This record gives sequence, C-alpha cells and structure tokens, in this order.
Amino acid sequence: MANIATVVNFPKGNSSEDEFRKEMKQSLAADADEIDIVIPYSEYMESGASDNACNIVRIARDLCKPGGVALKVIIESGCLEKPELIERASDDAVKNGATFIKTSTGK
Repeated sequence: MANIATVVNFPKGNSSEDEFRKEMKQSLAADADEIDIVIPYSEYMESGASDNACNIVRIARDLCKPGGVALKVIIESGCLEKPELIERASDDAVKNGATFIKTSTGK
C-alpha cells in the first residue's frame, strides 16, 4: 500500500484561512498520510514576523493530530534569504507543531 502525500497552500502560501482549512479538510478526507503546507513566507519578508504563519501551522497541526498525519512545513528559505528570517520561520514552525521543516517547494 502506498502512502499519500499532498501540499496545501501551494505555491505562494497566501490562501485565506478559510481556503486553507478547506484544503486541509479535503486532503485529510482523501486519507493523506502526510501534508506539506507552505507558510505565508512573504509576511516574514515584509514585516520580519508572522502571527498568521504561526496560526496556519497551529490550524494544520490541530487538524492533523487526531489521525496522526505527518505535518511538514515549507518555509521557502530561498525566498527568505536572510538567515534571521529563516531561523524565525523555522522556530515558528517547530513551536507551533511541525513534524518536519522543509526548506523549499523547489522554486
């Protein structure tokens, strides 16, 4: 049996919270074993921090937790560029429930 993995909030990480929740629920209903989410990384570049990114990770964590679905958070390190932004995005992902951190979608 093959595992199912999918990506949510792809590619720019700029879905509304409602759209994000809908994508997450569709992915879980399709029996995804792993969900990769793209955080709203542009907000880190614009303001240096992102309460929204933390919220998105928490929403995903809470939806994934009951079924034990792995949650990978994509921080788009190539776009963030500055080490302090990469560190902040990574810390936010871990503190808010990421199972793994991925650096990029391959842009």
